[in-house]
Amino acid sequence: MADGWRGWVLGMALLLVWGSSGMVGVKEVAASALADLRAEVGISGSYRESAWTPVRVTMHGSPGWRGEVVLESLGPSSLVGQPRAPVTVNGAGVGTVTLYMPGWLLQGGVTAVLVTETGAVEARAHVTGQPVGRETAVVAVVGSEAQAASFRGLGTDSRRVVVATLDAAALPDKAIGLDGIDVLVVAESASWAPAQVEAVRQWVRDGGTLVLTGPALASGTEGRFTDMSPLRVTGAAVLTGAPMLERAGGIPLTAKGHIVVGRATLVAGSVRVAEGEQVLIAARDWGRGEVVAVAFDPGVPPFAGWAGLPHLWQRVLGAELHPVADFEQETFVLSMLREGLSRVPGMVLPDVKTLAALFALYIVVVGPVLYGLTARLDRREWNWLLVPALSLVVAVGLYAVGTRAWGGQVTAHELAVISLRGDGTGEVAGGIGLFTPHGGTYRVEPAAAEAAWPLDARDGGVGGGGVPQVQMGGEKVSVTFPDVSFRGFRPLYASGTMTNVGRISADLRVAGARLTGTVTNGTPFALREVRLVYGRAVIALGDLEPGATAVVTDSVSEASGAEDLTPDALVPAEAQTDPRRREWFLAESAVEWRRMEGSGGPTVFAWTDADVLEVAVNGKRPHTHRLALVVQPLDERAGKGARP
Repeated sequence: MADGWRGWVLGMALLLVWGSSGMVGVKEVAASALADLRAEVGISGSYRESAWTPVRVTMHGSPGWRGEVVLESLGPSSLVGQPRAPVTVNGAGVGTVTLYMPGWLLQGGVTAVLVTETGAVEARAHVTGQPVGRETAVVAVVGSEAQAASFRGLGTDSRRVVVATLDAAALPDKAIGLDGIDVLVVAESASWAPAQVEAVRQWVRDGGTLVLTGPALASGTEGRFTDMSPLRVTGAAVLTGAPMLERAGGIPLTAKGHIVVGRATLVAGSVRVAEGEQVLIAARDWGRGEVVAVAFDPGVPPFAGWAGLPHLWQRVLGAELHPVADFEQETFVLSMLREGLSRVPGMVLPDVKTLAALFALYIVVVGPVLYGLTARLDRREWNWLLVPALSLVVAVGLYAVGTRAWGGQVTAHELAVISLRGDGTGEVAGGIGLFTPHGGTYRVEPAAAEAAWPLDARDGGVGGGGVPQVQMGGEKVSVTFPDVSFRGFRPLYASGTMTNVGRISADLRVAGARLTGTVTNGTPFALREVRLVYGRAVIALGDLEPGATAVVTDSVSEASGAEDLTPDALVPAEAQTDPRRREWFLAESAVEWRRMEGSGGPTVFAWTDADVLEVAVNGKRPHTHRLALVVQPLDERAGKGARP
């Protein structure tokens, strides 16, 4: 699957501050008589450090007990954010909650702490485990051990594959919790919560690979993924042999005679393996991801133990078992976003030359002018009063200038990339820079976000006097910065899924050395400075209001050859000389994300001032500067990899 924005971007944001790796498992450290606390991390103890990692905490206690679970660092300053979520013990005496954090932060050790409503510590559970490197693919199987065993042996000399089984009840309830998985295999029919179903569906839309097989496919998974499956199973079929399947596996089946499979009909996508008219394996695109349906159960004879299964899965899933994006690229992307956030419009420090001239004037006035004046009046003793008074006036003046330039109200600076999938949905991911003119505690809530995290460490530790608190449970996501200093600046990352955002459609043709056709803005966003990138050609289409169409008739003689897109080609002309250059930093981030994604087809880039993150600070909408870069590949499926 594609490691997404919400996964690797958060891990890399924190790599900018500290360093690499770490991993998670389960180990109980302490428990009181009132509550027993256990933590289960990742997917059966496996996680990818550059992705979001789910931490599933379970406690036992008196029914009705209420408290909060907090993830605390074991080492100083190794966490720039502290996840926390409320928990309640049900009538059976069990309470469960899932928290999310960037995986690599577990490198120094993390403790899950259960606290009462009064803040008293009730129990602790230490979390440790084994990391999964970027060269390793993760296959998670919701099914039996026999079904999971059929996927083992997929590794090669250059690629290692970890296969883990997990209970459906342990599946994350947010799509970001699946970002550390490359392939999710659903092989059994089990009870799923609605949030888990939606998390899987969204994860596939974002670039994940879902395999439906065994009872899960035969039963239609109770309608959970029926509309996603490329096959419809209507009963059982008996084969007298499976030569095409054996050819795909490279090894004959050990059992001969009658082979029972599902009677499957192709409803979408393409056939991967078939025996005559009987389709055995098919696949279809779903958003930016893929759904594979297997019309037999690999956990039962004659398939269980068949030595040809690893080779078969390699042929079917090989393209999805790719290593994740390079850490250095991801770190570079986040550094550009952070730089852009600090360029808040209207908050530019005075020019160095201007400051130098003012201080030079101050020295002249305090020195020769003031001294000469008091000497002429024979009142040199006045200097004891005039020099401090003049210094105070200058200081007040500089403060007034700074206050006028930076303002006296809370200000949010939003920079985001809107990645449209072309099916009416998309993702928004970016940063929020919070400027606070006065000290205090600030709770930042991006209403449209599903995930958020502090993006930087400053003042010897994020948030000044305390570690930021991160809450991602339920419908609201928030980051609270305690004890922010006077005129503080706090950046954070936020991401979410967008629906009903339309698409940018195109009807393009290449005739000779010219590209002709139309590009239509079918989104609700007013787009400006629209650029069509075709190979190495960058075609300016002007501004497009919702529903507007631009006519394309341009030379593409330079379109052939390697892609060489630079941020300068996307930055509006009026911002080219802007000392803030926030447009350039955001464009650099988007270009690098596209390069990591591997999509080289025609792509539209456009700017918009739409309010896509909908930030509130302490429950109120702050003064906000907004800028987003809309990106959508045209006429081809976006390449699988890190989401733009």
